[in-house]
Amino acid sequence: MGVCKRLQALFAFVAELMLWLLPAGCFLAAYVLHFNGPDSAIEPHLKLVGSFGIAWLGLRLALEHAGSGQLVRTLFQLSYGLALAFLLIYYAVVLIGLGSWGRVATWRLMKVYLGQWRDLVAVLDVPVVVLPASLLFVYACSFMLVRIAHKYLPWPRQFAEVAQIRSRMSVLLAVVGLVPVSVLALELYQGMILRTGEPVHLSLKGGELTQNSQSEGARLLEQRDAEAAAAYRPGSIEVPRNVILIVGDALRGDHLSTFGYTRRTTPYLDSLVEDGKLALAQRIQAVCAESYCGLMGIARSKFVHEFSRASITLQQVLARHGYRIALVLGGDHTNFYGLSEVLGPADLYWDGTMSERYVNDDRAVIERTAQFTRWDGKPTFMQFHLMSSHVLGLRQDAFKQFAPARNYSGRLSGASIESWRTWSRNFYDNGLLQFDSIVKELLATLERRGYLENAVVIITGDHGEMIGEHDYFGHAANVYGPSLDIPLLMLRYGYESQKIEPRAFASQVDIAPTVLQELGLPLPSGWSGVGLQNSTSRHFLHFQQGQRIGLLDLRNSARIWKFWIDLNSEAVYAFDAIRDPEEVRNLIDEVPSRLRSEWMLQLLPASNTIRERMRIDSVAGISCKPTAWRFC
Repeated sequence: MGVCKRLQALFAFVAELMLWLLPAGCFLAAYVLHFNGPDSAIEPHLKLVGSFGIAWLGLRLALEHAGSGQLVRTLFQLSYGLALAFLLIYYAVVLIGLGSWGRVATWRLMKVYLGQWRDLVAVLDVPVVVLPASLLFVYACSFMLVRIAHKYLPWPRQFAEVAQIRSRMSVLLAVVGLVPVSVLALELYQGMILRTGEPVHLSLKGGELTQNSQSEGARLLEQRDAEAAAAYRPGSIEVPRNVILIVGDALRGDHLSTFGYTRRTTPYLDSLVEDGKLALAQRIQAVCAESYCGLMGIARSKFVHEFSRASITLQQVLARHGYRIALVLGGDHTNFYGLSEVLGPADLYWDGTMSERYVNDDRAVIERTAQFTRWDGKPTFMQFHLMSSHVLGLRQDAFKQFAPARNYSGRLSGASIESWRTWSRNFYDNGLLQFDSIVKELLATLERRGYLENAVVIITGDHGEMIGEHDYFGHAANVYGPSLDIPLLMLRYGYESQKIEPRAFASQVDIAPTVLQELGLPLPSGWSGVGLQNSTSRHFLHFQQGQRIGLLDLRNSARIWKFWIDLNSEAVYAFDAIRDPEEVRNLIDEVPSRLRSEWMLQLLPASNTIRERMRIDSVAGISCKPTAWRFC
């Protein structure tokens, strides 16, 4: 009889532990299978969540042993339900972050939006009551689940009936002491766990998961970039010329009327074209479909697979030439994965978290710029980041011209995909109208303070945006054309120079070299971009978003190929970039095997791990050994 009761208690204990781990299992399935998180994150995350689960079970056992009353048990169940609800909400926030910008949300980033939750729900077009009601609903469900589990899984009472006092106390001490031991172990081995991509650790430490950070290829890249940075020698500046870089978040090139879009979304920029003030206006390709690597590509003139911590940036180059560096950035760059450090150094740093306004309100950028003193003649580099075109950017009523419009970040209603395409197009185009107006006001403010007396102005985007194409909305999820399509506009103030002819295809990595060439300054040897003032041609342009890596083959101007592979599913795509710009027809079966192998070889350095390189080899039929990939 005792053995039967012990087995019943053990079964109930395991069942309740599995109930606690069930959300973790579902989350990890989405994290690894859908968002391509590393398999190495599974074990440490289950250990972390499981240790806290066992501690809760141990506390339940302690209360049973102490003979606590119904009130104490109810309070425990309320606390237990709160912990489960917190876990579920955390998982939801992480998955939203992965779906929205491709990265695990950090606690510092969560705190910013938690403090501005009313502004956030207003931007999302959600009634204020929805968020607290949703949180309350999650908590109520968690509490009821705990009560049901405690009713039908009475293992503490069963255990108390059959176990000796000494045995019960030993188990109790073991399970309650498991939490601090687990937390201490996480702290002691935080470097190892960070490299596994365990999401909770990434959230708490704000860590950046870089799968190839310890690979031989990454070390070679870092060594090469460090040598190039050390070898760079500044040139001479004959005439001080300011550099103004304006980056629109999710600024998609083909929706600007400047480039022939049917709606007049950028009247101010259009007027610059009509007046002949634009030195360059063309659409280019971002290196990825998210802010972090997009801004890195601009600053470092590198494709994603070439990134390293030692890369010399445009800001560093200009600082070596005596430039004052000012960063005025709408949005949260302080807490967004160290972007404030990536974009440095800076003599002046300001972002949306330093304003009393909503963090993504571009009016705050204008207000901060209005505080600048008059230009003193010292060459200055200014980088502005605007959020009006981003799905979380605050839209002013004055720019809600296209209707009906709805924020497409949630898409919770049961409306058809066609309806959402219409609503999202209107919503996005309204954001472009506001972006255009903000740029006009920003340049007028700088001009009044003398910063445009002799200056070059660059207007571009960090990545594009999907608004229903291929049934996608947002960015950071794929490498289709709209998610990589950004504009590049150049204006000259106070000087004249050679006319720049737009190219059929150019890349985000070309922005920094174009700026330096405009200033007459030498380029670092390690950069991958080329100045658009000259006619230097390249064979390939690379792009990458998560496990999707690809290239544009520019060798035959009559037929430009866009080729990419999904390393997770091993699906392969090839599109005719000229005849099929919407990427409707996958022509991979029509591509000669020789050409396909050439593309695969070009993509080898872009894969992040030896395992992924082996996957590429198997798909391409390449005989190169993974351990010798860099010699292929």
